[in-house]
Amino acid sequence: MKAKAKLSLLSIVAVFLVAVVVGVASCYWFFSPVIVEGVVDHRAVIGTKDTAIYSVLLNTDSGILVKDKDYEGWSSDEPMKAFVSGSLEDEMRKEYPEIHYLVSVRLSTGDPVYNLGEGETLAYFLSRDDFNKLSIGSNVRFEVDRFQTATIKGLAAIDVSTV
Repeated sequence: MKAKAKLSLLSIVAVFLVAVVVGVASCYWFFSPVIVEGVVDHRAVIGTKDTAIYSVLLNTDSGILVKDKDYEGWSSDEPMKAFVSGSLEDEMRKEYPEIHYLVSVRLSTGDPVYNLGEGETLAYFLSRDDFNKLSIGSNVRFEVDRFQTATIKGLAAIDVSTV
């Protein structure tokens, strides 16, 4: 009887230890940063108003296309890099209560969060400050936010020498 009790106790301890190891490994995976690399393909600014989405600006390798003519004063001397100042964003917010910045990245490492492979492209949301740091053709390395859809949590490195 004692042997069965010891075996039963050992089985419970073993199951508990396996559960702890799996839990710790899952937490490590879930909370560890995901770093992705790629090349900036295009950049965009969109505004939302009354559940409608409006394209305000599109920045491609062909230059800057301003979709909303009220905001043609993009202060940039570089055709590959539209720049949005704080005052320009304030002006846009008068028309569009929500402003979102997007950058489309052609991946060179893949993105395991979205199950994308090398060479695939995804548009990521990012902050205005990070948007202003990037140019079309820049090599970029960034952390993907696991908790917000297709969002760059932070830039790790930018190489503009290829632009």
